[in-house]
Amino acid sequence: MKEIFKKLLFEFESRGIPDLYRRDISVPVDSGKIVTIIGPRRAGKSALFFKIMDDLIRTGTLTQHIFSFNFEDERLGDMTHSHWELLLEVCREKLGRLPSDSIADCVFFFDEIQVIPGWDKFVRRLYDGETKKIYITGSNATLLSKEIPTHLRGRTLTVEVLPLTFSEYDYFKSENKMASKLDDYLSFGGFPEVVLQRENYLKTQILQGYYETMLYRDIVERHDIRHPALLKLFSMALVASAGKVFSVNKTYNHFKSLGTAVSKDTLYDYLAAFQMGYAVDCVPRYHDKPLVRKMGDQKMYLLDSGYLAALTGKDDWGMQFEHAVLRHIRSDIRNKPFFYKDTVECDFIVQNGRGVNAIQVAFECHDPTTRQREIRGLIAACRSFKLSKGWIVTFLDNSETVIQDGITINIVPFKEWIQI
Repeated sequence: MKEIFKKLLFEFESRGIPDLYRRDISVPVDSGKIVTIIGPRRAGKSALFFKIMDDLIRTGTLTQHIFSFNFEDERLGDMTHSHWELLLEVCREKLGRLPSDSIADCVFFFDEIQVIPGWDKFVRRLYDGETKKIYITGSNATLLSKEIPTHLRGRTLTVEVLPLTFSEYDYFKSENKMASKLDDYLSFGGFPEVVLQRENYLKTQILQGYYETMLYRDIVERHDIRHPALLKLFSMALVASAGKVFSVNKTYNHFKSLGTAVSKDTLYDYLAAFQMGYAVDCVPRYHDKPLVRKMGDQKMYLLDSGYLAALTGKDDWGMQFEHAVLRHIRSDIRNKPFFYKDTVECDFIVQNGRGVNAIQVAFECHDPTTRQREIRGLIAACRSFKLSKGWIVTFLDNSETVIQDGITINIVPFKEWIQI
């Protein structure tokens, strides 16, 4: 195993740092904390690693002080907790050729570290006794929600990397001399590899492969699911509910009517696993009481708009557009989205440190029936939250301002709204 670690370091040094595209993601530097980068597979975590390395080198960190290991390398398949010390020995031996250097001067990058047993205790030992400059990634939110609080409490800062927002997609396309089209973004989403692919049928196959990998590696294997076929059925129910209110209780009753034996607790566990595995994004119904919000209705969204067509075989422009709006809302970590529902509905109530925004999403708003429905829902939400204005974000319409019942309604096309 020691020789494998040496080869990995040599290969990293030989490759160097690839050309990079920049993203709207802020990463703490010299924070004195372990920086944990989490998110779904293929969303750009490794690329962000390289961007951090490039920034460090530009600001004076020596290349030989950067140690990078990708633990999904098949040569590390037999690695156990007993091999962590060998990894440190290899790093110390490399520094041994430079007597004035020490591990404390070095920066460690551990990619997909969660696949190796005992990783958390090793990282804590490295942090407590050797260096404060540690970056780790993982494709599973348990890195944040369970394991890190248990063993590394108070020592970490978390950065989340998700598929590209449309703003990032637009920049990414221009950097690669490719035309930027909002309808392509809605159909195929923002995973970088998919964005660069020119053939639509290959984009679909790539997205299907991502979802299958996530399903079986980050959910079935990671959570030791005993009945993968049942989980697959549950996955189909989630996809069918995209953009709609999802009820575990209704799903349980549906499975029961089909003669499928499963408990409600199991379905709640499945839903949590899909959230932690970055398959879905649940938006709760707003309520004044946090506990009621947590246990109440949730609207179900897939992580990326591209999953909708790839998994269902058809485009639903309105729903894909709503997914893109949510992705933009989520790009600001201060935003906490909810949906509002009384006798009418408003798609998003967004809370952050600056206040509250009410947002409706409409693919088009010039049809009179659609227009009045969206306006009624927005006005009801604005009244409930004592707001003087709200937003209707559209795909097709031009900018327009309407005042109704004392509420200013800003009808704004998506490309303009994301600049506000």
